[in-house]
Amino acid sequence: LTRFEAGAQGEHKLSRGLTPEITLSAHWLAHREFHDAIGRYTIEESSQLAEYTRVLQAHTPFRKHNP
Repeated sequence: LTRFEAGAQGEHKLSRGLTPEITLSAHWLAHREFHDAIGRYTIEESSQLAEYTRVLQAHTPFRKHNP
């Protein structure tokens, strides 16, 4: 397999040998205020997810590469 999509969320995936990956999506929201609120939230969420991904990557069962 060249790619395996394990689905979103779930710390249980780490114990199954699956590493966390950041995924992207695109959405169109017709209601302007809702669009703006979601935009503000995703800015905050993205930095938190990046940090959480770094924490999970530190606990993968795979050998770390030293470049």
